Amino acid sequence: MYGSNVHRAVFDSSSQVSGATVHFVDETYDTGRIIAQRCVDISGVKSQEEIAERVLNIEHQLLPYVIEKIALGKVFVENNRVRVET
Repeated sequence: MYGSNVHRAVFDSSSQVSGATVHFVDETYDTGRIIAQRCVDISGVKSQEEIAERVLNIEHQLLPYVIEKIALGKVFVENNRVRVET
């Protein structure tokens, strides 16, 4: 599931939080090891479009953060877990 389908499903489920995930790419869609995640409060939203807007704002912060950490050599896979140095 991706795009507006995700936001519609989250809205329909009455979830209180949503968010963004950056992960490594592997052979299967959306199954790579998670590098970083951020949650966003969606308890007061009135539409799936509001969820999409809030998640996009988080994505705009999270992706550059992860790219910078990778470029600086601060992302490691140890014991099948991802560690990001601060």
